[in-house]
Amino acid sequence: MQYSQYNSSLKTCGGELVSKRYQLLGDLILKDIQTGIKYDNFFYYPIKYQKYSTTSEENRVLTFLDDDSFCIINSTSNNPAYIKLERNSISNPYKDNRCYVKSNVGLFTAEKPKTLITTANFLNVDAVNSTSSAAFLSQLNEMGKNGYKIVAYNNKVYGNKTVNSYMKLANQNTRYSAIVSDRTASSVSNIYFSWLSKLNENGKSGYQFLHSVRPSTDLNFKDYFLKNENDNASYTYDSGYLSPLVDTNQLINVLNELGQKGCRIIQFKQYFTGNRAEILDNKENQPKIATCVNSSKHNGTYTYRYKDYPTESSRLESTLALQNMINAQAKDGYRLVSRSLDISATKKNGLLFMKDSEELDVGEFKVFSEDIFSNTPILKYLDKRFNQQGQIGWLYTNAEFIYANNPKSIQADLNDFQIIE
Repeated sequence: MQYSQYNSSLKTCGGELVSKRYQLLGDLILKDIQTGIKYDNFFYYPIKYQKYSTTSEENRVLTFLDDDSFCIINSTSNNPAYIKLERNSISNPYKDNRCYVKSNVGLFTAEKPKTLITTANFLNVDAVNSTSSAAFLSQLNEMGKNGYKIVAYNNKVYGNKTVNSYMKLANQNTRYSAIVSDRTASSVSNIYFSWLSKLNENGKSGYQFLHSVRPSTDLNFKDYFLKNENDNASYTYDSGYLSPLVDTNQLINVLNELGQKGCRIIQFKQYFTGNRAEILDNKENQPKIATCVNSSKHNGTYTYRYKDYPTESSRLESTLALQNMINAQAKDGYRLVSRSLDISATKKNGLLFMKDSEELDVGEFKVFSEDIFSNTPILKYLDKRFNQQGQIGWLYTNAEFIYANNPKSIQADLNDFQIIE
């Protein structure tokens, strides 16, 4: 959540709590709330504390700071001095992850975008690993013919299960088809270029790159591609190279050079290994590679900005800083395309923003402090959270805790599994 809230029905009555079992934020259960114990000038309440993602209960205590906030302290009722010490250490309940603050506004989860562009439905199905190409391809195509495209891959849910997640936009009648290409690189130095060749080969037929997997230690790969059957665009792919000691200015210069050709970045993680004369003047220094895609239906250009990830002292402050940064860039027409861009081994998790000269209104964004798969969610609650956000107009992005209301803005991470626009 961007901030913590609780239902106003939880309140005291002469040292007694009205509720004996109370669900909090969809993630926690507080139950067996006992009669309040007065110590010094405050009450505390022994409780049983349980997360939905576990079956274990813990003994803790609940104490109100005032009429509008309470905190859960990891202690038992027979240690009042420690409870007081912990309680007194809480200077601001808004900034303390042990505390929950009542608000008169709607819960953050129910906050809608100012402009509704589309709604979305989500399905979570049993994960099929991409090393099993026939089964995975079958799932992609079965879902795709019903208008669903994959948005999250192989995530754990409670009960030792994994799921693949699919999204269908309400205002589109789009159908998707998937193919897989087997690839064998002739040498280590050919790994990247054999992949780039497959990208361009399948891009001619309207297939965009989705995912690659290397099932063994051999130089054999499986490359997956997805096609929007309602679109007749074709795609070409290009690349730029940067030395390992890359700084942000070098990166932006290379990306802007590609962007001026109308090429949109899709990946920045691979290092070239080997020796090819055309790579950085024949230097064998393992340059890092930026890969981009150009659509035949896109006639504009792209420009890029890099920002350091917020490093505030608390998760809440970092979340708010990230929200503010994304909003500020959106006003300039820049949308987030990677929230975890590793420049080098020591400079990690940068934020990359992109401006499309044909898409100046990038829409709105909502940032949660935890991603939807945190704490290994129970499947029925995962379904509920996905669809709750989708039905009010928020689309899941591959940054996991960042949502967008514009379908053009759902790429928010340059990871191993692409979200196809």
